[in-house]
Amino acid sequence: MTPFPCMVEIFWLQGERYVFWKVFTEVDVLTSPGFPDLQIELGAVFEFALRQHAHEIRVVK
Repeated sequence: MTPFPCMVEIFWLQGERYVFWKVFTEVDVLTSPGFPDLQIELGAVFEFALRQHAHEIRVVK
């Protein structure tokens, strides 16, 4: 999960390797093949103060 850009990547374990399955953004409802009943509206997850300053680049020391 990354806060900017707002994105969640889902990987699926196949044998001993993780394989990319799907990417979701703040406009999506997250689902997962490993948890078929799971549904998370990502708009609510990514709604935080960073959004209003997303166009800015900041250096944090």
